[in-house]
Amino acid sequence: MLQRLREATISIAAPALAVCALVFGATRLGALEDIDLLLHDLMTLCRLPSAAPSRVTLIAITEKDLGKIKGHWPISDDQLAEVLEKVAGFGPRVVGIDIYRDKPVEPASGKLPSLLAAHPEIVMPRKFPETDSPGVAAPSYLPSEQIGCSDVVVDPDGYVRRGLLYLSDDTRSCPALALQVALRYLAHDGIGAAPDERDAEILQLGNRRFIPFNANDGGYVGADANGYQFLLDLRDLLATSPRYNLDQLLNGPIRPEDFHDQVVLIGVDAESLKDHFRVLRTPAGQFNAGVPGVALHGIIASQILRAAVEGEGPLHGVAESHEVLWLLLWCALGASISRQPRQPLGLTAVALAGTAADFAVGQALMIGDAWLPLAPSLAGWWLAIATNTALVARREYQQRRLLNRLFGLHVDTRIAAEIWANRTAICQGGRIPPQKLVATIFFSDLQGFTQIAETLEPDLFITWLNEYLDAMTTVIQRHDGVVIRFIGDAILAGFGVPVTRRSEEEIARDALNACRCALEIQRILMQMNQNWAARGLPSAAMRIGINTGPVLAGSLGNQDRLEYTVHGDVVNTAARLEQIEKDRFAPAPLERPCRMLIGGQTQTHVAAHINHRFLGPMVVKGKSLAVDVYELHGEEAAHPQAMGIADSQQGAVGVAPKNKPSP
Repeated sequence: MLQRLREATISIAAPALAVCALVFGATRLGALEDIDLLLHDLMTLCRLPSAAPSRVTLIAITEKDLGKIKGHWPISDDQLAEVLEKVAGFGPRVVGIDIYRDKPVEPASGKLPSLLAAHPEIVMPRKFPETDSPGVAAPSYLPSEQIGCSDVVVDPDGYVRRGLLYLSDDTRSCPALALQVALRYLAHDGIGAAPDERDAEILQLGNRRFIPFNANDGGYVGADANGYQFLLDLRDLLATSPRYNLDQLLNGPIRPEDFHDQVVLIGVDAESLKDHFRVLRTPAGQFNAGVPGVALHGIIASQILRAAVEGEGPLHGVAESHEVLWLLLWCALGASISRQPRQPLGLTAVALAGTAADFAVGQALMIGDAWLPLAPSLAGWWLAIATNTALVARREYQQRRLLNRLFGLHVDTRIAAEIWANRTAICQGGRIPPQKLVATIFFSDLQGFTQIAETLEPDLFITWLNEYLDAMTTVIQRHDGVVIRFIGDAILAGFGVPVTRRSEEEIARDALNACRCALEIQRILMQMNQNWAARGLPSAAMRIGINTGPVLAGSLGNQDRLEYTVHGDVVNTAARLEQIEKDRFAPAPLERPCRMLIGGQTQTHVAAHINHRFLGPMVVKGKSLAVDVYELHGEEAAHPQAMGIADSQQGAVGVAPKNKPSP
């Protein structure tokens, strides 16, 4: 039991650990990052949209609006001042501008600086320098409280999944545009930015902490984590938020309540200005065209507000140790379910069910604002199944090859199927381990074989001998026997090997099969003798010994040459029964070419079915105690009274004197 448990543990642990190490290494090299980001987007789509009230109103300058702007793009300072004055009249809490104004755009009469000074709730953008861009400054006359950086973090696949809270240069830190407008909005509710009590490096708004994004959070590997970033949950894509174009704002109709006490963001939504960002990569591709930059800042600001007011999110990655444990669990599960052979359809169904379960857990965690990357665990699950299935197939191949070497040529297909069904118990460590069985052993030898070999030409002799052995093997197989070994012309066979018999009924059936086999061999041999005589070939006569009892069976040899064999007193006795007074056996090749002797244990199992006679107790070579010996003859008995079992009162059939078998 402990050995099987140990083997089962090894068969699961070894492939699971190997696959886990392989997948973990691939994950750390970034091989699964793209898949993880796609799964992130799918799980995001499966989340319900936020039920929080809309706090953002968008004003987008469209392609159509560009044609109506005096002097075309960019919009002039005076025109921008006119727009801001109109919006400010509706009483918004904060207005965010996603239009750069690092230098005046004529006509610039000074209205814009005056308006911005009079309305501190208006926030203007700046852009930090990048490798291929010098950046864009904010208006020099604005205080820092009215400036927010409009930089956007874009993943290598071109999608936005992270938002900025702060970005720094060599001189100072600047809040992101979305954070700046959110802070000014929250100030009306008495909520301000504060360091977390447990970690001063972490920003807290209301009851929510914004844990800084790390380079390996979620499915990311070595991502750019500069600045203060956080993961977007993308639960509010502003689909229900009020949205106006410039012409509607200036000329109506509009709803003033869409602006009052709101965050109003003003920017562009024109394809020609190329200010669009993609936020979700999906098979349907509904967001592939992207959202305008002003809407993206609104999405980020909305999430910040939802976290501070409703306590939603923000999204965060799970601990790396938990990711590794989750990967190891699925590798172990995959190795476990594929440890035993399964039908392909059944295994596929289990694999798909496991995939669905893994995704369901990941989805449940994401609903709870935790991002567990699923690509490693899914890869580990499928790879562990594939690996262990391949190992099982290889083990099956080795077992089949071993069993075929030992039994394949000498057993009936039914026995072969039974051996294969019990291969796990039979084959251990690349060989058949020793086991105690109760079996019936069959020994046969040809009478006068040496003389036949000397009188025939070699080619005729080999042909004659092969015909004989082929016929005998076929009969033995037909009676569910296993040819264990050919010893020249002699045959050693077993009935009840190598699969252990569990009941007396099975043991009795094996003994009966062996005796029936012997009787059929006699009939077949008579026919073969007639055929050989017609061809001028010598006839054959055979001595058979059959005995039943416990034997030790197993394979002997090394890995290059193995032989299945049986040992024990029962085997020796069967051989001695075949040898008893062999020189006194006078066969009649066409009428009675076989002498069939069985031991007492075999007789107890076949007494009610086979005609036989008691020859008496005899002392055979190698044994000090006498063995009861019986001879089979004729056909099967119709009823027990026809058995002719020795009885001193009734008169035995052909009872031989002690130690003198009847020929």
